[in-house]
This record gives sequence, structure tokens and C-alpha cells, in this order.
Amino acid sequence: MVFTGTLTSKLLITSVIAAPVALLIALTFASACFAGEETAVHLTILHTNDTHGFLTSFDTEKAYNAGGAPGRAALINEIRQSNAEAGENRFTLLLDGGDILENNAMSNFFKGEADIEFMNLVKYDAMSFGNHEFGFGMDNFMALAKKASFPVLCANVLDAKTKEYLFKPYIVKEIGGIKIAIFGLTSHTLFYNSSASDLARIEFVDKDAAYARILPEMKEKSDYIIFLSHLGIEEDREFAKKHPEINIIIGSHSHTFLEKPEKIGDIHIFQAGKYGECLGRINLAFKGKKAVSINSRLINISERTSGELVKKYKDLLDPQINVKIGELGATLENMSKYEQKTPLFEFVLKILHDAMKADFSMETAASISGRLEAGPVQLKNIFRIMPYNNFAVIVKMSGSEIKKLMDYSVSKKKTPFFIQTYALTFDEANGAAANIKIKGQALDENKIYSVATDNYMTAGGAEDGIIKNLPAERKEYSDKLIRDLVIEYIKKSGKF
Repeated sequence: MVFTGTLTSKLLITSVIAAPVALLIALTFASACFAGEETAVHLTILHTNDTHGFLTSFDTEKAYNAGGAPGRAALINEIRQSNAEAGENRFTLLLDGGDILENNAMSNFFKGEADIEFMNLVKYDAMSFGNHEFGFGMDNFMALAKKASFPVLCANVLDAKTKEYLFKPYIVKEIGGIKIAIFGLTSHTLFYNSSASDLARIEFVDKDAAYARILPEMKEKSDYIIFLSHLGIEEDREFAKKHPEINIIIGSHSHTFLEKPEKIGDIHIFQAGKYGECLGRINLAFKGKKAVSINSRLINISERTSGELVKKYKDLLDPQINVKIGELGATLENMSKYEQKTPLFEFVLKILHDAMKADFSMETAASISGRLEAGPVQLKNIFRIMPYNNFAVIVKMSGSEIKKLMDYSVSKKKTPFFIQTYALTFDEANGAAANIKIKGQALDENKIYSVATDNYMTAGGAEDGIIKNLPAERKEYSDKLIRDLVIEYIKKSGKF
């Protein structure tokens, strides 16, 4: 699986940048300078990716209060101010690689409004379109894109009817006399994270064909090409091998922390992890129209205050998300291994099974995270264990198709793509599924079964195309989020 209004400038900062950070900024500037070369143009590119709605700080294995919008805003503005004070030939560009939505309660509740407001506030220059952007529906994100004070970039998604670009494929910014083209491409996993009705409204174009269409224009109009990618590190590497005319790739999607850039030929590839934990910084020096120096780093972000913008949304969110919806008698544990049956998965999948009146239910092992503690259950607890906006779907599958799917699941048993099931059991024999039973009865390979699952799997996520390639008439999409089914069940049950 993979998972915002405009305020005045006085809201920008409530965090304080520590002296060591300021010193590091100064040292970085110094390292990029050329003694006596006053005509050199220095460009600082700041970049984020896969923030997934994390505007508040959070704890990681390495740090307490990591990330957070106020800390990010403070650092961005400190760097901008340093550039402005250093001279007329220093410039700053702020970019995001996409997936600004989902995977966080604040984003899920406000459907990205807070995220876009923050990005407007700190003056992002552009973002790439991520595969999670349609998580709250295409219309929702298109409305957010209109509110954005910066362009959303994507060259490989078109309007299915008009064949026009849904977003700008690229932009050209003139910075210090240098014309810089920035283009975006998104991942095919958009199909896994969008509803069938939204997917029917778009046309997804092969990334290489999409790039070939815009390349002549970009080369004619620009001196330097930046690929703002939402393909993931593996595809970025392959893309770099095929397209050496690109100068740098600023990546996302794979949540990769690249402390040092990867280099494919002359192309540098950068990525800044996830959740806004780091701010990526790239320092470029140009002489004439040519980049003559490049260095980079990731800067960890931490904070101790909530910030006015974050507080605004947190004050709206807390009364809604802290509401008690039920009482849990015993803790529902989750897995220590992906293939392990757990009380938490049994609980969620039983609710899905019953609500959809299915023969059995299934979701990937990565669809639920954490555990549900005994005692009062608040709405925020459900958003935490179920961060993704997965809709309930019924799929009609033959027994032979189910057998193929379970064989595939066995092959993925140590990965997030293993398939957890309710009312279906099987043994493993020789690397395949054996003795498959549905509600205690042996699988009939000729029988058609009613299977409850989610739109992620139906679109081809973690199922090897077995469900994706079924005829459309064998898939019945609901308008119910599985998370909402769980919330409704708990509210009705009271104590469980």
C-alpha cells in the first residue's frame, strides 16, 4: 500500500532553528561557492516527498518529535532568507514529489485541505502527481489542485474523453537567466489507489511515450531538465539509463532515504524518505547555462511546538477523532509475521465478510497496521490501524481462480503482499496452496464464489493480475470504506 485557504505570513514559523542547523546551512553555502566567480548562479533546490498528511510531528526509531509542518516551514524559510541575504545570484526552488494525502488521520478527515494550505503557506513551486492523490476521489483532488498556488505536474495521465492533460505535463522556470524545465510522471499504482469510477475518467499513458511527447518542447525551451518523479527508485534508475538528457531526478513513491544521491551516468537521483521527516537540499552552481557543481544532503526535521496552522486543524480534528465509539474487552493483536493469522485481521475481515454477505473475505497483509488495545475505543484508534481509504468490493471468482490466487499468496508469504483471509483456510505444500476450504467445505474449482475484498486488490494490487483481468461484470463496487464498516460495527456493538 503505500498514503491541503491561505493564511498570512505571520503564521509561517513557530519553531526555532537551532544554531547548529544555521551553521550547517552556512557551511553548505560556502562549499558551493567559487572564489572570485561572482557571475556564477547558485540554485538551492529543496524537496520533499510522500508526506502523506503528516503535518504534526511523530516519533521514529531514531528520534522523538520528528518531522512536522512547523519545523519544515522554519527550515525552508531560514534557507530562503540566507539565500536572499547572500546576494542576487542565489535562488531557491521548493518541490514535492507527490503523495501528499492519506495515511494520517488529519489528512483523512480534512481530505487534504490542510496539506494544500500548508504548501501554499510555504510557497511550494511545484509538485508531482502521486498515486495516492485520488484517495478521496478525483473531484476532491482536482478541487485541491485549483486551490494550490503552485502547479501539479503529470505528463502521463490524460482526460479519457478529451485526451487533454489532466495536469500540466511540465513547466519552465527562468531562474537567474537559466531556463529550467520540470516535468512529472506518476506510477501505474494509481490504479490500485483509485476508485473504478475515477479510473474510467482518465487515460494512463506509458511513461516513456509520455516523456517522448514532451521532450522536444522541453529541450527547445530549457537549459536544464529536472524530472520530478513519482515512479519509485527502481523505475527512476531504469528511466535514467534510457534518457541521459535528463540532468537530475528528484524522486518519490518508494519512501527511500538517499543520504547521498545515486548516479546513473551523468544523472543524479535524489529522494527524501517519507512523512516529512527530512528536507532534501540540492545545491547547484551554474556558469553560463551549464551546471558546474552539485552537492546535496538530507536535513532531519524536528520540532517541539505545534505551529499555528497545525494547531488550527488539530483543534478541529481532536473533538471528532477522540470520540469514544465502543469498548473492547481484550486487546486485538496484529501480526509479527505477514502470513500469521491474527485476532485483529480476523475481526476486520469478519466485519467485511458479514457486511458484504460473501463466501469469504480477504485483504493484503499491509492493509492493517498496529493493534487495537483493550478498553475504550476512540475513532482515532480505527484511523491508526486502518490508514488507507479502501472501498469494499465483491468479486465473483471461480474455484480455480481462487486456487491461483492462493498459490500466489503463498509465494508472497514473507512480504506485505501475502493475502489474509476470513472463512477461507489452506495448507502450504511444495510452495503452493493445498487443502483449500471455504467455510469448512473443500474448494470446488468449478463453482463461482462471492469474494469480499477492496479496490486495491481489485485493481491489481498484490494479486498478480488474477482479479484485475476478470471481466468488469464480475466486480461489484460499493461506496463504503472498509474502515467505515468497522466503525459502524463498533458503534452498534457498544462493548465487544
